[in-house]
Amino acid sequence: MARWVWLFFGVGLWAQRADSLWTPNPRTSLVLSLVLPGAGQIYNRAYWKAPIVWGALALPAYLTYQEHRSYRFYRQAYQKSLQDPAAYTISPENLRRLREYHRQNRDVFLLTTLVLYGLAAGEAYADAHLYGFRVEAHLSPAGVLLALSW
Repeated sequence: MARWVWLFFGVGLWAQRADSLWTPNPRTSLVLSLVLPGAGQIYNRAYWKAPIVWGALALPAYLTYQEHRSYRFYRQAYQKSLQDPAAYTISPENLRRLREYHRQNRDVFLLTTLVLYGLAAGEAYADAHLYGFRVEAHLSPAGVLLALSW
């Protein structure tokens, strides 16, 4: 009798697919993605998504940094031009416009970075929920039929 019990449990373990043994926890995926962008995607075993997240966040973050440097430069130039108008060939009004232009661009890029950061975390959360969900295309003579399985 004991041999049959072990055989039953052994067959049950081998009958499962490797994917069905482990399913990601959506909350863990969300927290990991919020702590380190791309970590939620790696936790969900969607390794190819992590470099996309890193690239999508790196570009607006870099542009935010560059615009902030330009903003600080024109802010300082504007303040100096108010004290000594002859120090710059550009009028103080144009320096103020340049300062405001770079401040506005910095704020837009920062907002873009934050939105993409949230979208990456939300994608990791949703991907963890849909981890076991599969859509398979079954071809038939009449056309393509989609079958849902989970």
